[in-house]
Amino acid sequence: MNIQLSVMRMGILVILAANWSSAFSQIDRSAYRDSTIDEVIAEHSLRVGSSETAGKDTALIAPEYKYRLRLRATGRIRKLTPDMMDAVSAWSRTNPDLPAFLKEYTQEIEVVVEDKSVWLIWQRSLVAPFRAERSRGGYIDVYAILAGVFHGNLLLFATAFESVG
Repeated sequence: MNIQLSVMRMGILVILAANWSSAFSQIDRSAYRDSTIDEVIAEHSLRVGSSETAGKDTALIAPEYKYRLRLRATGRIRKLTPDMMDAVSAWSRTNPDLPAFLKEYTQEIEVVVEDKSVWLIWQRSLVAPFRAERSRGGYIDVYAILAGVFHGNLLLFATAFESVG
């Protein structure tokens, strides 16, 4: 009986994993370049930070830069803040294909980079798998599109993630 129960549980996990990975399987992983947040900021000369000058900076970039980033998630999720809703709206005007794509971005997840909190803009379809896998935090590989900086905050739109370890 324990074997049957184990087999049934394993089958359920396989089905759930297949459903959760559907968003991940829709992207071309080879289009995402391995990097770090610091390297992305330096490569594009982005002014990110909390100083008076940096806090007002906005530099939006057309959706052509894709990165795979290894980050430590805290497990915290929140709805888009008003400022991030404004950022999504502003970025949507940089490419005619973006408005439909961006309708799926409704959440933010928190990651920590060198003891600093960074919020990534997260697809609705990734929220349930993230909660199931990383609600307590941990390392993730995030596949993200760089959108630039809005009011000094780095804009990264996650298209997929994988738990690490």
